[in-house]
Amino acid sequence: MGVQLVPAGLLALGIPFLRESPTWLLKRDREEDAYTALSYYRALPVDHEYIAQDVAHIQNQINSERAVTGGARPTFGAFVKAALRESCKKGMRNRFLLVFIMFMWQGWSGAAAINYYSPTIFKSIGLTDVTLWTGIYGIIKAAGSIVFFTFFIDTFGRKMPWIVSSLACAACQYYLAGYIAVANPTAGDAQSAGTVAGGKAATAAIMIFGAAWSFGANGLPWIISAEIFPAGLRSISGPWAGMSVWLWTFVVTKALPSMFTSKYPQR
Repeated sequence: MGVQLVPAGLLALGIPFLRESPTWLLKRDREEDAYTALSYYRALPVDHEYIAQDVAHIQNQINSERAVTGGARPTFGAFVKAALRESCKKGMRNRFLLVFIMFMWQGWSGAAAINYYSPTIFKSIGLTDVTLWTGIYGIIKAAGSIVFFTFFIDTFGRKMPWIVSSLACAACQYYLAGYIAVANPTAGDAQSAGTVAGGKAATAAIMIFGAAWSFGANGLPWIISAEIFPAGLRSISGPWAGMSVWLWTFVVTKALPSMFTSKYPQR
């Protein structure tokens, strides 16, 4: 837990040097400051044509949002009322429902269980060095995500990688469930050669799960939720997606301990 203080501390030290969001500046009619911020981010002169194009693009998005949410600077109540009205329209409410369901199944896909309770899971397949294997699992998942979302996502699209990922993840999870049910391994206990071999395969299954999940439910729900809404609903759809993922993360992480202890009370 203490290791997390290092990146958090670096972030805290760096934030004062961060430039303000150009979008927020333009929403406050601070156009000159927006040009300055974009010049810094782009590393281009403030009068460069790319800066002007960026400002025009952002301004068009802001105008689209204002058309939905009721004016240049609506009150909070007016904003919520306009957002609800727009979100409940036919063709929009199904998109919000789709995002909610995507993140629900993402939460129950098994990744949250391994992320938060990897020591328990690794012990349940007979491993003792759970810290090492937790680290390896995280590296595999991070590397897989970086490679896929950098080089392959726009080649293979959104749907087919998710289907392949789901099938691979399901196969890994079925094997883990079957191995634990049949072998009933316990970390540190003497085990037969077959149980040891099955434990190695179970470890490999978790690693394969991490690699397969990295190009499926790991990031695709976020990408899809960002792509299916018009620009005018960006300020509404983004928070809705964030609420959905953390709601289901909370549900899963609260449910898992009871699931483990009811099945394996001795652990």
